[in-house]
Amino acid sequence: DSNPSRNQRRTKQQYIVGIDILPSTMTRASLTWLLLAAACGSLLEGVSCFAPKPLTHVTLQRARPSDLAITALRSTSNAASTSPRPKSAVDARRKVLLSRKGPYFDMDRGSGQIEFGATARLVTELDQSNEDRSELIKDWLRDTESFAMSIWQEDLIEKRSDNVYRLQLMTLNFVTIELAPWVDLQMKTVEDSKGNPVFTLQSAGFDPNVQMAGLRFSAESLGIVIEVAGQLRASPNGNGVTGSIAFQTTGNLPGPLRILPKAALKAASDTINETVVNFAVKSFQTGAISNYQKYLQKRQLVS
Repeated sequence: DSNPSRNQRRTKQQYIVGIDILPSTMTRASLTWLLLAAACGSLLEGVSCFAPKPLTHVTLQRARPSDLAITALRSTSNAASTSPRPKSAVDARRKVLLSRKGPYFDMDRGSGQIEFGATARLVTELDQSNEDRSELIKDWLRDTESFAMSIWQEDLIEKRSDNVYRLQLMTLNFVTIELAPWVDLQMKTVEDSKGNPVFTLQSAGFDPNVQMAGLRFSAESLGIVIEVAGQLRASPNGNGVTGSIAFQTTGNLPGPLRILPKAALKAASDTINETVVNFAVKSFQTGAISNYQKYLQKRQLVS
């Protein structure tokens, strides 16, 4: 088109980049990276960047059906939480997560969505005697708070409200992304069809606490969802507890990471899976044995 004004309007429609207050803590490299992403028609859809106040506000709009918009949020970090879902949907999702064995990985190269996690089998012996302690262990399973506090390392778990506990995870690294997540779990004891207690875990909220290139990103900006599900019951031999715990993280990869080989991304996810599973198993084994003994002392069954 030979009409200059029309070309100018078209250019403006394709990419509109606006920058407000630049904080002294934002490096030139960080800003350059953001502008390069804009100039290249970045695949970083929905990214919200955080920096110490005053915030830099970067807006990118590209005229296309999906109305790509990257807008930095001018708010404090709010904890992300799972949207309420019908019980049938929650139960169906729990079934999927708990039916898996070992690590899980999936990636859609086109959309950039990635899913990874693991399902671990927990078997912990609580009593070394040859006696059947199943009824005693079932009673302990019904003591929700005592059992819940056995799930995670003592200094990294906090009761938030009735049946809701917050678990703080260690800092994790996924390629260039750093996460220091916490997860809120609803933990309660229900009964199966035979009246036996089953201790259940279900994620109720989370915050991945994501940082990349020195900037903070919200869970919503990267489409991050953290799911946790689990169930434990008295073991058949009557001397311990057995069950499964599963977790999955879903998110949208930032544009620069989408070009990495799938094998490299899977290797990074496997490292996280192994770290979390090993920590979870060790924490539960240590906590369960310790808290079971405390429960027995409270019942005056041991000296």
